[in-house]
Amino acid sequence: MKNIFKKGTYVGVLFLSLAGIISCEKDFTDIGSGVISNNEFSTGEVVLEVEITQNNITSVRADNISL
Repeated sequence: MKNIFKKGTYVGVLFLSLAGIISCEKDFTDIGSGVISNNEFSTGEVVLEVEITQNNITSVRADNISL
């Protein structure tokens, strides 16, 4: 019985090795590289004011009850 598992392991490792070698041999292509022909574009500038306050928390319930 151990002999069958040992042979199965060797076949599995051989198969995964061959699959890895074959998959690495394929050429890589850029998907969607021809969709936007102009690479220079502007997004504009947005300036926002942010106000930050600090609140002290004394305890938090952590028994799967939603707040």
